[in-house]
Formats: sequence, structure tokens, C-alpha cells
Amino acid sequence: MDYGNRNYNAAGSFSFPVLKPSELLRCMGDLGMPFTEDDMNKPTTPRILAVYEHFTHIFMGVTREQYSQPSFNTVQILEYPELHQDSISLMAYYRQLRKLMVEVGVADFNMRDILRPEPPRVRRCLSAVINFAKFREERLGVYETCTAKGEETVARRQVLDVENRDLSEKVNSLRLKRAEQEPEIQALRNTNSALTADLRELQKQQAALTSGVDSLKREKNDLSESLSKTQMTILDLKQNCVRLKSRIVQSPEKLKASISDMNSNLQSDKATVASTEKRARELQVKIDMMSAVEQDITSCLKLMEECDAESKKAEVALRKVATDKENIDKRRSDMRELDFREEQLKRQLNGANDKLARLENHQSVKTGAINTKIEKLKEAFQLANIERTQNQRKTDENAQKALNLEAKTMELRRQEAVDAAGLDKMVAKLASEVSKYQLTLEKAMMVSS
Repeated sequence: MDYGNRNYNAAGSFSFPVLKPSELLRCMGDLGMPFTEDDMNKPTTPRILAVYEHFTHIFMGVTREQYSQPSFNTVQILEYPELHQDSISLMAYYRQLRKLMVEVGVADFNMRDILRPEPPRVRRCLSAVINFAKFREERLGVYETCTAKGEETVARRQVLDVENRDLSEKVNSLRLKRAEQEPEIQALRNTNSALTADLRELQKQQAALTSGVDSLKREKNDLSESLSKTQMTILDLKQNCVRLKSRIVQSPEKLKASISDMNSNLQSDKATVASTEKRARELQVKIDMMSAVEQDITSCLKLMEECDAESKKAEVALRKVATDKENIDKRRSDMRELDFREEQLKRQLNGANDKLARLENHQSVKTGAINTKIEKLKEAFQLANIERTQNQRKTDENAQKALNLEAKTMELRRQEAVDAAGLDKMVAKLASEVSKYQLTLEKAMMVSS
């Protein structure tokens, strides 16, 4: 049978098996509470109270001793609380015991089960508690696990509270530091903006210069090709000159005309080569300048990348500061709520203190009245003692008289006994004489007849 399965019925409470006497006694022994068949068949109030107190101590940590002292409010209601102290403590303990019995399934548990216990009811109540004990034992591992997790959560929460305080202090210090560094940050922002604008302008210039360099490179390539062609042409002409020397006509006029043509062609070619070399040097100077500008632009780009990285870091720091600010605002809201709760508790405490002061004043007034009444009772007690002493003397006198009368009575009874003994002898003697007389009469009557 699975006693740990707490099935709920239609009435809203769970069912439990009523144990056999032998099993019930064994389970009671396992729970550390000796219980006999006489206790079950002839239950008494003290014994049942001891059993129930054992159960409340195990499952609720409650004993009757905790309720032996009545509450202050209850004492104020009663005129003579000392006369009801036991009843008050029993009722207070009964309320806790009833909570346990209702939880274990005995919803109809009442004071009669304590003051006038009956065997069937005792067996049913104990079966319910034992069923709950078995259920509790089965679930104890889960409860301990949850308790351990709860303790870990509490410890984690304490650690997080400490970390939160540390982070709050760090955020406050960062805010102060940020407030101190705000002018420098603003100056860096302005510098970054200016550098960004310069960089954009340099990028535009770089684009324009890159386009110019490309066109110059194309022009350089064209000129280089033209120079190569010209040099090839000069080389061909030199070869032709060497080849034509053998064919020269020794006519001075033709030779002069040919030389004049060749000189003019040579001068023209030299001028073309000189202009081409000059153009090439100019292009080389421009290329060197463009290389320097390109290096400057590269350094500017690196600087811009560093600025972008610093800007991103600043944005991350700002987002973190904003997040920390939101957390701090949330913590401040919680602190305000706690302060408000503290104020409420303070007001409640002040109200309770005022009420306690009024009760103490009322108690002092009542104590004065009680003291006055006690003084009157003491006076009445003294008078009663005096009267009792007088009555005691009279009683002693009457007792002495009674002893004397008893002695006289005993003497009279003894004398009466003696007299009765004498009378008995006389009666016996008279009886014997009467008997003799009757015999004599009978003899005389017989003779006369």
C-alpha cells in the first residue's frame, strides 16, 4: 500500500488508510513515541496530549510550553487571568494542533478529541498523522534539495547585492571621473570632428590626385613609347647613315644638301628628345609628390581608423554608462520603495508603541486597583485570621470539653456495662428461680390431678 500517495477525494480532503492496531503501534515506535494497546483502548487526556505534543514538536516545532504564558492582550480581557491560565494555554496549543490535524486530513478534529478521547477517533487521528509522516519522509529528499537551492539562492543574492553595491560605487566613481573628463572628452570630440572633416577633404583631394596621377601615368607611358620609337628611329637612321655612306655621291652640292637635311632632322630629333626628357623629369617630380601625398593620405587614413576605434570605444563606454545608469535608477527606485516601506513600518511601530503605552497606563491603573483590592483582601484576611484564631480557641475548648464528655461517657458506659452485667446475673437468677417455681407448680398440678 502506498501511503505517500495523497489522493484527494470529492470532498476536498485527501483520504488515508486507518491502520491496524499492531501496525499503528509499530509506526508509533518508529516515530519515537512509545504507545501501548491500553493507551489505544483506554485513552486518557494527559496521555493523548503527550502524543499530540510529540507530533507537533516533530512536524511543526511547536510544544505546549511555548503557549504556557498567555498573551498580553488576552490577559487584559480577563478580570482574573490566573484562574484561566491553563485553559488559555490549552486553547492556544489546540489552535496549532488543529492546523496540523486539518493538514493531515482530519478536518473534523475538535477539543473533544483531547478532553474526551475515544478509541476509534484516536486510531483514526493517529493513522492520519502516521500517513502524513510517511508522505513527509518520502518527500524529505526533495524538500532538502529545494531548501539547499533556496539557501544557495539567498547566498547568491547576497553576493549579487555586494557586487551591486560595488558596481554602484564604481559607476559613481566613473560618473565623477567622466564629469571631470567631460571637457577633455568634448575637446577630443571637437578634434575628432575637425579631423573627420579634414579627412573627408583629403579623401576628396586624394580622389582628384589619384585621377590626375592616373592620367599622368598614361601620358608617361605614351611618352615612353614615343621615346622608344624615337630612339629606334635614331638607331635606324644611324644604320642608314652608315649604309648610305658607301653610296654617297662625291658631289659637294648634293652632299652639303644631304648633310644640311640630316642636321636639320637631327636637331629636330634632339629637340624632341630633350623636350621628352624634360617632360619625363617633370612627370617624375609629380609622381614623387603624389607618392608623398599618398603616404600622407595613408597616415591620415590610419589616424582616422584610430579615431573611429576610439569613437566606437567611447560609444561602448557611453552605452555601458547608460546601462549602469538605468541599473542605478532601478536600484534607487528599489531603495525608495524600501525607504517607503521603512517609513510605513516606523509608523506601525510608533502606533504599536503608542498602543503599548496606553496598555501600560491601563495596566498601571488596573494594577493600582488590584493592589487596592489586595490590600482590602489582606485586611479581610487579617480579620479572618483573628476570627479564625478566636474560633480555633473556641474549637480547642470545645474539643477539650468533648474529650472530657467522652471520658465521662466512657466511664458511664463502663459503669453501665458493669450494671448491665449485674442485672444480667440477677435476671439469670430470677429466671432460674422462676423455672424452679414453674417446675414446682407443674409437679403440684400433677399431684392434685
